[in-house]
Amino acid sequence: MPVNEQEIARLMAIKGALNATKSTQGWHFIRQIADNISKQATEAALDEDDKQKGEDKRLIAKAARDAFKTLWQAVENAAAIDADVLAESELGNLERE
Repeated sequence: MPVNEQEIARLMAIKGALNATKSTQGWHFIRQIADNISKQATEAALDEDDKQKGEDKRLIAKAARDAFKTLWQAVENAAAIDADVLAESELGNLERE
């Protein structure tokens, strides 16, 4: 079942808001903060003398990198939504949680 017009309009509004947000100085600061968090977590893991604590910190650093990567990909994907493709897709109605 194709995505309905109301759902397309909602997704296009999200796209517009994300594209507007991505062009702000604040967005660049948020990206830099996320990068700094990941780098600091990695450095903390490398600097840890205790092997177990170092491994724990390494896993935390990896989780932070993965979480931010997933977030940025989701934002980029949402900002790249094409209304014509959505109208022709077989996605059906998207579930909201």
